[in-house]
Amino acid sequence: MRGSVPRIDGMMRIYFSLFLLLFSLALPRPGGAQSWLMNGQPATERARNVILIIADGMSQTHVDYAAYTMFGSQSMTGNAPPRLAFEEFGSNGLLTTYCLNSFVSESASCGTAMATGRKTNLWHVGVGPDWEPMDTIAEIADRRGKGVGIVTNMAVNHATPATFYAKVMHRRLVNEIWQQFFEVPFVDVILGGAVLQQYPGEEIPDHEPIPESEIVAAARGAGYLYFTLENLEELDPVAMSGRKVFGTFDDTPDDHMVFATSRTLESREPELAELSVMALDLLRAHEEGFFLMIEAGTIDLTGHRTDPEILLGEMKTLHETVLAVRKWLEETGRAEETLVIVCADHDCGGPAMVGPIFRNLEPGQTPEIRYAVDNHTAVSVPIWATGPGAWRVRGKNDNTHVFTVMLNAFGFY
Repeated sequence: MRGSVPRIDGMMRIYFSLFLLLFSLALPRPGGAQSWLMNGQPATERARNVILIIADGMSQTHVDYAAYTMFGSQSMTGNAPPRLAFEEFGSNGLLTTYCLNSFVSESASCGTAMATGRKTNLWHVGVGPDWEPMDTIAEIADRRGKGVGIVTNMAVNHATPATFYAKVMHRRLVNEIWQQFFEVPFVDVILGGAVLQQYPGEEIPDHEPIPESEIVAAARGAGYLYFTLENLEELDPVAMSGRKVFGTFDDTPDDHMVFATSRTLESREPELAELSVMALDLLRAHEEGFFLMIEAGTIDLTGHRTDPEILLGEMKTLHETVLAVRKWLEETGRAEETLVIVCADHDCGGPAMVGPIFRNLEPGQTPEIRYAVDNHTAVSVPIWATGPGAWRVRGKNDNTHVFTVMLNAFGFY
């Protein structure tokens, strides 16, 4: 029987091997059909810019609740599921959120994990478990010549934004956080609600409130143009592109931007989408590209308050911010060279949609929602991405993986 099996001679083996090689080269890579290597990384996966949008306290239920309310159970195309803007991104996955000393985590330890790629303990900001300082993606981008921006609708020295520039052992050390910001002013643009003064009633002693004149002096001494609601109309982001800009725009005593459902025609505070586009215009002059972190931080507050009404408004704010960012990228020709990531840092509230039963939802009708707790949970949270290297977010990963995705997209090793 062995003699009846045809043998492939030497030339046939060579031809067959060449065919397999050419066929494998023709297969599409995860980053696109053209993925020729450049310094060990496919050229089509190299990002000039990275935009990280963190939805603080958001789970998939938060996203579904908003999508069903805005678009109904069925979309206009039939049975396609309703989606928010970032759910249209080509890649998505899940992130685990625990920190080193707690299964249920919070914004400081989660933000530090995403900013540095390393786990730490509860409440630590930019430092490891032994308080050792750790480099963030923002600092690395700055050292490589890129512009760096931070936008938030919370206070600019609140936990999440602080993890990208400060190194303190506790998120409550808000005075030390803002002082560190000006001591090493590598962030080019920072826009947010306010400078948080103190956390009253905490075990860590309260700090004395910071006089605004001291903040203004520190900002100007560090080379920043300083803007508030009083001189916001003077901020021309295109004309000032490339300049260092520091802006705080809270018009109430709560340190964060007003909830969308509470806005009136008299509200002077800019929307998160406006601040995000403003930051992009300010960063566009950086020839080496930029890193921008945008925080939709008030989603977390809706979970602590277990209030689905304000939740809907804050999820719409996130949706509109992503739309505005994508529009800016497309209009300026930067979409193909920019990695955009939208993810949560942790869940807050543990919401579940439990109704209605025996009917579906029309646009504008809200699902019945119940909260498990008024604090954080340990559930895995969603992540989406589009642009160079976006495929790396697929699957279930730890939250430290966000740092790795951004580092690889930039080509920093």
